[in-house]
Amino acid sequence: MRVSRSLKNLKKGLFLTVLGLTGCSHPLAVNTHPLAQPLPTEMVYKGSVYEVQSAINDLFKNHPQDIFQNPSSVPPTFTLYWKGRKHPDEIKIFKNPVNENDVYVSCNGNAICKTKVYTDWLGRPVDFAADFQLHIIPQGEETLLRVTAIDPQVVGKNSSMNVRLTTIEENQILKAINTLLGGPASK
Repeated sequence: MRVSRSLKNLKKGLFLTVLGLTGCSHPLAVNTHPLAQPLPTEMVYKGSVYEVQSAINDLFKNHPQDIFQNPSSVPPTFTLYWKGRKHPDEIKIFKNPVNENDVYVSCNGNAICKTKVYTDWLGRPVDFAADFQLHIIPQGEETLLRVTAIDPQVVGKNSSMNVRLTTIEENQILKAINTLLGGPASK
């Protein structure tokens, strides 16, 4: 009788653990599906640095839901940090003078989209979080924009795991800015 009850409790515990209903945090297990070729993470736009900066500001503040093709279940919220404006001390990009036009985009630790590069054990896309540096370089009447993800992670209910860059999210940012600027961009 005692063994039978223990066996039932063990089965119930395993069932709840598999379903994630125990409240305990478990390591996040993900499968990786890398791209055959990385996507472009830089683009040249027709327009001034100011026009590109304005488009970036508008995109992340007014249209964050339009940036990524697979949005997370909770709409992303971003904080933009520009040089010369108050930003957290851990943001080191502004110590380098070549980054004077750049913006640091923080996802505030929240998921920004679902990524197909990383999936759960059932093959479903998992939530992805990252901050970004948007490096803005004037080139005469055009402006080069280079996007770099910082601290990319996949996030689960109670855990997160650092992952490699995907280039998908960086590329989607470039395309969303291009759409706002209304133009075909150079490569």
